[in-house]
Amino acid sequence: MILNKNGRKNVTAQNFDGPIANSTAVNQSMNFTQNMPYLNDTEQFFNEQYNSNSYAQNFSPNGFYENQGAYDQQFGTVPQPQPPTNIPPQFFNPAQNFLNDPVASMAMKYGSNLADQGKEFVQQNVDKWFSVSKLKYYFAVDTNYVAKKLLIILFPFLNRDWSVKYTQGEVACPPKLDVNAPDMYIPVMAFVTYILMVGVTLGFEDRFSPEKLGIYASSALGWFLIEVLIIFLSLQILSIKSALTTFDIMAFCGYKYFGMILCLLGQLLVPDAYYFVLLYMSLSFTYFMVRNLKLMILGGSSSTAQNNSAYENQSYGNKRRIYLLLFISLLQPIFMWWLTYKF
Repeated sequence: MILNKNGRKNVTAQNFDGPIANSTAVNQSMNFTQNMPYLNDTEQFFNEQYNSNSYAQNFSPNGFYENQGAYDQQFGTVPQPQPPTNIPPQFFNPAQNFLNDPVASMAMKYGSNLADQGKEFVQQNVDKWFSVSKLKYYFAVDTNYVAKKLLIILFPFLNRDWSVKYTQGEVACPPKLDVNAPDMYIPVMAFVTYILMVGVTLGFEDRFSPEKLGIYASSALGWFLIEVLIIFLSLQILSIKSALTTFDIMAFCGYKYFGMILCLLGQLLVPDAYYFVLLYMSLSFTYFMVRNLKLMILGGSSSTAQNNSAYENQSYGNKRRIYLLLFISLLQPIFMWWLTYKF
């Protein structure tokens, strides 16, 4: 066996058998393989290249070029692209470019003015009849007020003072400072208690089911809204200007649920006591409504009384106001009977 200077076995074309042994391609491949440096000669190869003049002056053992300028002149480098410097800053800030556009600024100003006009329209029209900010006034109650108000509803014949108190700025006192002021706390709680009493009554009669309770609750709420709507439309159709607001109508119409609770409670305790309790509560609540609404409907609105005509200022002589007062007062016992006789 013949070895070369690198310790490798010489392979010649004579070692192959067959028709390709004397081919030119095989001979060239063998010669290239013999002259190629192998992996065991890698360290020697790099040492020879480093000691040459082309690398020793510019290449350091740590892998970085010590003279980058000389290396660039000898071997050449690819120029790196630089960011443009003559482009205005607005190109890089689209939001600022949009705000500086006069058309966009005009559109934003027009939109802001349109939003302000819409807000003003809502405040003048919607808040006139249903203002959320004014709703806080009707829930300013305390325990003392609730107890006195329930006693007045139950025994209105014993009350002597039905006037509403006002502050120095001609603003009505909150309910906790004036027992005659309307509130929304008692109507809301009375309505919820009425629904619970309906469920208890249905349970005693073995007719309770969640579906029926939901039907009766929806029916009671629907009739309440219809009642308030009828009274509100009556005021508008008859062109009667009064101190009654939408919340006042809802408050006075909601007080009757307290009497309806007593009717259902009397029916549970003594079945024959239902009509007696209904009759008494109908009379007492009608009297309660007449005395409370008398100054609000017959007296008109204090803020508009000076600007109205003489015909509109006839407080107690106006038949339309008297008829409306009686209509609202007598409507309450009808709803009390309609929403309790089924049980």
